[in-house]
Amino acid sequence: RTSEMHRILIRSLVVQALLPVAIVIIPFGSILALTSVQFNISLNIYDNIPIYLADIALLCISFHSSAHCAALILTTPVFRKTFIEV
Repeated sequence: RTSEMHRILIRSLVVQALLPVAIVIIPFGSILALTSVQFNISLNIYDNIPIYLADIALLCISFHSSAHCAALILTTPVFRKTFIEV
């Protein structure tokens, strides 16, 4: 029982440790490397709206707190059970 709980919590810890790398460090690195790269989208209302890759990276970074909470709930059985009961 203790070994199984240890394995589950280690997996949860690894997910929580890798989440900032995927959601903060990689997008921030892309902002530093590709600040001036842009592409244009064409909507019905406006044509050729410039979208910078930095905008997309900042969107990913702002999602970090929500993703961290979701990862914590989904990878920890006690939190997941409590969340489902509520």
